[in-house]
Amino acid sequence: MRHSLLTVPVTLGVLAGSSMSAVIVVDQGGGGDWMTITEAVAAASSGDEIEIVAGTYAELVDLFGTDLQLRQQTSADVVVIDGEDVRRCLVCTSGESSSTSFTGLTFANGSTPDSGGCIWIDDASPVFINCTITGGNAIHGAGVYVTGSLASPDFNSVTIESCTASQRGGGLSALQSTLTMTDCTIQDNIAGTLSGGMTIENQAVLSMSDSFVLNNELGGVGFLTAGVSSIDSTTVSGNDSIEGGGLRISSSDVQVTGCVISNNDATRGGGIQVGSGATNGAVLTLTSCILMENRASTSGGGVYVVEAFGSSTNETVTIDMCTFSDNSAGEASAALGNAATDSVTIQATTFCDHWYAEEISGNWVEVGDSNEFGQWCCGGDIDGDGDVDTSDLQTFLLAFGVGFIAENDREDVSRDGDADVEDLILLLAEWGSCS
Repeated sequence: MRHSLLTVPVTLGVLAGSSMSAVIVVDQGGGGDWMTITEAVAAASSGDEIEIVAGTYAELVDLFGTDLQLRQQTSADVVVIDGEDVRRCLVCTSGESSSTSFTGLTFANGSTPDSGGCIWIDDASPVFINCTITGGNAIHGAGVYVTGSLASPDFNSVTIESCTASQRGGGLSALQSTLTMTDCTIQDNIAGTLSGGMTIENQAVLSMSDSFVLNNELGGVGFLTAGVSSIDSTTVSGNDSIEGGGLRISSSDVQVTGCVISNNDATRGGGIQVGSGATNGAVLTLTSCILMENRASTSGGGVYVVEAFGSSTNETVTIDMCTFSDNSAGEASAALGNAATDSVTIQATTFCDHWYAEEISGNWVEVGDSNEFGQWCCGGDIDGDGDVDTSDLQTFLLAFGVGFIAENDREDVSRDGDADVEDLILLLAEWGSCS
């Protein structure tokens, strides 16, 4: 069935000057109003809703400026818009506003020799809810490419995964625009030159919260001359790169709050690298974050600050109420390395479980005396199982009074070179679960 009576009230409403909207059903099996999404869009007017029955729709969807709501017909319907590795899946390049939305759809296998493999957004502001973007290929932004100062798309509960960019932004690349991302997952994406997860550049602004950036190759999120951006309550883990495994901040101002930056790898700045460009300094404000088990093959296991173009630019790094634990570096500065001329400001922060004597290198300033250095994250947890219990006590007693404890032996709870009564008291004070 190609048409239905659903189109009748739309026509009558237009004739009467009404703002009535219609619900249009797409079913490639012939049970709806149209068999393709493209046909439904062509027949629709701004404000209409397009419900899509389960199926794989091999087409490029272009709304041509019409504000529509496209969604799966029911939550059980799996709707895939498939680029078949030969075309994009969706373009929003005609000023679509935030009244345009896509709900419960999968955009898969989009490909282009340009940018924006699955989705290309230019000076438009669509909303994506419970969508998946996967298998894209492009130069930049293989999953999503957003450009234009008027673009402000909103991504809510969206997964961008398994996309490959030959240059920047495997999952997403944004220029000039403003992005809001909430409860999103950016994972298993690859880039050839910068940021497998996402690249935010050329004054683009990112506001990201309650999200996950996981296992991206060549970095999690890269900020390059970006606008003032924020990442809140987000986990950045398992990413790897040459510079800045989890986050790379260059000539940008980024506020990172309540985040977990863990298990990332890089040559420098396993967790985060902060550096300047030719004219602008970089700003990082790190508040109430946990940086743990990040690794650098040279310097700055947790954070590395580099002044790439000399002292003509300034790096402003402030660390407040954070915990650095069990980060490592091949040469120096397991937790924090600062190669810039400007000092890093640190307050109310704990540094623990680092396997090199030099936790911090370079210039830094301590605010007050509220920082803790050279600590065990859970003093007394000798066997590292997350609890202080009889197993730890028995191991400690074997070392008690020996007079010499090897460097970084956890029996030395106070880290003063021996296992004595002071260590026993500290162990007992931590008795129970460390969590």
